[in-house]
Amino acid sequence: MWTSSPTRDKTYPASSQRCGDSVSPTRPPTETDETRHPQVLTIAPLLARIARGRTEQSMIVTGLRGVGKTVLLGQFRTKALERDWVVVELEVSKHDDTQFRRELSARLRSALLELSPRARWTERLSHAAGVLKSFTVGIDASGNWSAGLDVAAAEGFADHANLAMDITDVFIALGEATKEQGRGVVLLFDEVQFLSRSQLGALIEALHKMVQRKLPITMVGA
Repeated sequence: MWTSSPTRDKTYPASSQRCGDSVSPTRPPTETDETRHPQVLTIAPLLARIARGRTEQSMIVTGLRGVGKTVLLGQFRTKALERDWVVVELEVSKHDDTQFRRELSARLRSALLELSPRARWTERLSHAAGVLKSFTVGIDASGNWSAGLDVAAAEGFADHANLAMDITDVFIALGEATKEQGRGVVLLFDEVQFLSRSQLGALIEALHKMVQRKLPITMVGA
């Protein structure tokens, strides 16, 4: 389900330049984002394949601190926006599952509204909002974490008290609405090492369902 792409600082000698490039004998060649982080070149083809309904894995970028993983996520963000994808960014902290639901739901609410303003929601978008509300009502029965969505909770969806099942329901509903809009959603999670086993497992299970159903939601973690 996941591809691991290690990133390390590298020096690129003059011999790595293309034939015909001008290289100063006293100045090293200038690094670009593509040479420093060749993974940048993978994001556009990955999004294009997903948009065409092809099966594609999500990605976790690994590497020691200081090798530029956060910078790399920023480059992925730029590439995704160039393709008119909705970008969901989250800097992960060590939280229990309840707080994780709160942070994820707040960002998915923003993604839903970016897909279309409330006044122009289709049936699929309204359903996705209802599923997201179910996901958040499960946090607080009083509705304080209803994600600010003026819709009824979708009974039977994302209300299983099981993180993996609930996130899967949310992703399916959001993925179907996103596909209807001819767009995609990419989740960019920084500091994924702070995810608990249950949180990471829930995301993997939900993203695997996206692959099975060929829905345009993917994730890049670093």
